[in-house]
Parts: sequence; C-alpha cells; structure tokens
Amino acid sequence: MEPIGQVVVDNIMDSMPAGLMVINPKGEVVVVNSKMVEILGFSKESLMEKSWGELLFSQERNSEFNQVIIDVISQELVNLKRCVPYVNAANGRTLRLTVTSSYLTSGGEMAGVVVLISDETQEFIRNQREKALLSENNQLHRERAEGLRKLAMSVAHQIRNPAMTIGGFTNMLLREKEIPQEVRTKLEVVMNETRKLEGMVKAVTDFAAMPQAMREVVSAPALIESLRLELDSQAVAVDREVACSVECGLVEISADPGMIKRALDAVLLNALEFSSGDKAKISLKAHSGEDGVRIAITDQGIGIPAANLPYVFDPFFTTKPGGVGMGLTVAKRIVLEHQGEITLESEEGAWTRAAIFIPSIDRAGGEI
Repeated sequence: MEPIGQVVVDNIMDSMPAGLMVINPKGEVVVVNSKMVEILGFSKESLMEKSWGELLFSQERNSEFNQVIIDVISQELVNLKRCVPYVNAANGRTLRLTVTSSYLTSGGEMAGVVVLISDETQEFIRNQREKALLSENNQLHRERAEGLRKLAMSVAHQIRNPAMTIGGFTNMLLREKEIPQEVRTKLEVVMNETRKLEGMVKAVTDFAAMPQAMREVVSAPALIESLRLELDSQAVAVDREVACSVECGLVEISADPGMIKRALDAVLLNALEFSSGDKAKISLKAHSGEDGVRIAITDQGIGIPAANLPYVFDPFFTTKPGGVGMGLTVAKRIVLEHQGEITLESEEGAWTRAAIFIPSIDRAGGEI
C-alpha cells in the first residue's frame, strides 16, 4: 500500500494548475505531474522511461523550449523565466508557455533541475488580437488625421493670403486721421475678425506641420509640475485662481516630451476655461500599468452638452467666443501619434473628464 504522505504529495502535484517536472543529475525525469503531461503531449510513462534530452531533443521544432533547460544546466541558473512557443507532441498545437526553471545543488553538487510550466496560450492570443485591433484602429485614425492634415493645409492656404490682404488694407485705413469715428469703429471690427482668421491659419498650420513622435522615457511627476506652473500662469492671465490636485506616483511615460506636454496643456487649458466659479478646480491623476500609462484630467465646471460630445475633437468645433477650435484636435492627434487613445465624458452642469492612454513601446508596436 502506498504511504499516505506520498498519496497526498501526488494529489497536490496533480491538482496544480501548472506543469511540474523534476530532472535528476543523470538527466532522468523523476517527477512529473498530470498538467505537464497534458502540456508536453507525451505520456507519463514515456517521460519517465527516457532522459529529457533524448525525448525532447527529438523535437527540433521546440528548440526554444529546450534551450531554457540547457541554459539552466550550463549556467547553473536559479529561477530562470522565459516565455517560449511549444508544439504539443500529441496534437501538433502550438502553445505559448511560460517556463520557470531552477538549478538545484546539494553539497556543491548538482541535485537536479525543477521545471514549472504555465500555459499562457489564451492570454497570448488575446493580447495579439487586442494588439491587431489597436493597430487597425490606429491606422484608421491616422488615415483620418492625414485627411484632416491635407484639408487643414488647403484651408490655411486659401485663407492666409486674403486675410493678410484684408488686414493690411484695413490697417492702412485706420492710420488715416480724417476717417469718421463710425467708419473707424467698423474698420476695427474688420481688423479684429481678420486677427481671428490669422489665428485660425496659425493653428491649422501648426496642426498640419506636427512632426512624428520621437518617444523617450518621460518622468510624469516632472511633466505634471511643469504643466501646473503653466496652468497657474494661464489662470492669472484670465484673472482667475486654480486649484489643481495631483495623484501621481513615480510614473514614467514612453512619449515625445514636447508633444505630450502640448497635448496635456491643451486639455488642461480647456478644463480651466470651462471650470465654473472664480476658482477653477481641476484634478489630474496618472497611473501606470503593464500596458502603458493612463492619465485622467477632471474639471468641476459647466460640462458639455450631450449633443456636442461627438464633435469635441473635430477641427474648428468650439463654443468659446473667439476660439479657434483646434486645441482638442491637436491633443487627439498627438495621442494618436503615440498610438494611444483619448476620450471625453461629461455631465452637463457638473464636470468633464478627459481620459488619455499612452501605451508602452511594446504595446505600441514592439515585440510582446
């Protein structure tokens, strides 16, 4: 009769969600659980009868998997962890495995190798699917952005010369001393509207000339402190106070420093202008995850009517008197240049929140 202790150990090993295999100094598999048998696609008997090298090295297509064990033995590594592909010997299905191996010693001599394997195939497939969808979505946005860029250049070209001509002649007339006050007042209106056109041309030209993002590691605390100082200056310029609460740890963003600052500045300025009361209340939160950094900017203000929400990122859409309507358009294009996402949600008469996601370099297009 098998000892009760061994029965307990066998049951514990077979109930493990990960595959377990122990190889002795002779290269023989001395312990293997049911999950390992299922993952590798060999019977338990065949695994126990032959050395691991004889059995697994016959599978040339699994060289990356075999290399993990070779590296552990040759370099006497402890807790080596790698994600590798593996073709199941029984059904030919390609799996994505996370292999953790350790070299064991006793009295200075090799005691064996422990191999733990978890099947991450479904998670890998899900990540690849998400990556493909994100890439496709970004491609559509980039094509739309390119269309907007060409439209913007055309609009700027068509407006610039007439605006300069109107402004020039209006300025000449305003210099005349004998012009009646009634006419002068009308000319000043023309001049102010011309300046608005010139401001629109500049905003459009800047949008169209935006460079490609050159990503590097950006310290979020330093970036946010810089943004806060600028926000204070902008508030003073419009004779207002601003209270900006920040929630940000030692977060690092993979982004173009100048471009990401420009995007966040546009969102913060928007929050300032649409905050209610003499003292604008704005909160800024930045959190990092495995896939990237999420930033949320929330204001306590007048909110955005539901009918306007679908258009807030469109060029020239604005409800601000004298506004050009390119701030959020620029912010969105910058975020898309980083293959990220920006969304806006709002409750009219209460608050507006901009949510920005900047993916890590891997998620944006590198190897996973």
